[in-house]
Amino acid sequence: MSFRFLLCLCLALTLTACDRSALEEDDDPPGGGGGMMEVADCSASVNGRSFEAQSPSATTNDQGSVLSISCRLFGDGLLFELQPIGFGEATLALGPGSTNQAQYSDGGEISNTADLAGGAFGGSVMLQEFSRERVRGTFTVNVPGFDEGDPIINITAGNFDLPVRLDIGDGSP
Repeated sequence: MSFRFLLCLCLALTLTACDRSALEEDDDPPGGGGGMMEVADCSASVNGRSFEAQSPSATTNDQGSVLSISCRLFGDGLLFELQPIGFGEATLALGPGSTNQAQYSDGGEISNTADLAGGAFGGSVMLQEFSRERVRGTFTVNVPGFDEGDPIINITAGNFDLPVRLDIGDGSP
């Protein structure tokens, strides 16, 4: 009887250890993100239409001087190429003449804040949290319409909360 008890106990401990190892991950990629699935959100309103990205992502270099944020929903996508001064809070202007840019794609055509005419306001990104592990903030973006004479595409009520992947290579993600 005690042999059966010990056998059942060993089996139970083995199964518990196997179940636990399936939830834990020993290989933490640079910038964290290992273990349980992390929350990654990016949403906005594009000309009044709801936009919620499927697999948003963020990448930075080790100094926090380059930040790329990608938010995609099927063919639609938002891409931010930002140059904050480092980690921490910041408000970054977008548009012509700025080192910070955003582009919007409807799956076929692409429009960029750098292409706004006459120095028009391209919007801004407010980094409320920016570290080697996470970036969280809000944004508004204005990009030109895809064809000449089309109205500006207004992307409002944008927010993101993403784990950050470090690109330690040459310093640019």
